[in-house]
Amino acid sequence: MNILFDNRSNSLKADYIKKCIAGFGESYNATVCEIINNSRKGINEEIFFKNVATLMPNFKMTRAGPFKGVKYMVGGVKDPNGQIAACWEGIGNNAVKLRNFLDLHKKDLFAVLPEVALPVDNTQWRRVFKTIDYGDIIRLMAEEITEWERRTGKRLDSCYPQPLTTLPAIYNVMAMKAKP
Repeated sequence: MNILFDNRSNSLKADYIKKCIAGFGESYNATVCEIINNSRKGINEEIFFKNVATLMPNFKMTRAGPFKGVKYMVGGVKDPNGQIAACWEGIGNNAVKLRNFLDLHKKDLFAVLPEVALPVDNTQWRRVFKTIDYGDIIRLMAEEITEWERRTGKRLDSCYPQPLTTLPAIYNVMAMKAKP
């Protein structure tokens, strides 16, 4: 556990989490809602490219590194290093299969998966989560949120009670803060 806890395994204070989320900017929540809405009816290469190019600038991951210069502009996606294409090639089929599985079982889990699945930068996520497997990431996120709530006696979503804010959205702000 290294997102909602400090180096000594102490729970981060709710006020600190609120401050981090507020400092991340209002555009983050609007972007997450846009990503969720874009993916509600399914995922394909075009949606994936648009979502990644919309999301990455909000994670401040386009100024340097493999996603440098990635952005969504009127008329299309700018992917100067081919990083989004490489991500799609690596995970696209599995993302579509997962989405189809969830649709068949009437689960709306994918509505939150873009927040975890789309900013795929293997090097960065491997450092933060020690894995790039979505199942592992979701399990670790759920376990850490549950433990944080148990220790603090508070609900994580109370740290930013906006109507459309999800637990993964809050967790991912803190994950970006914890990123080396």
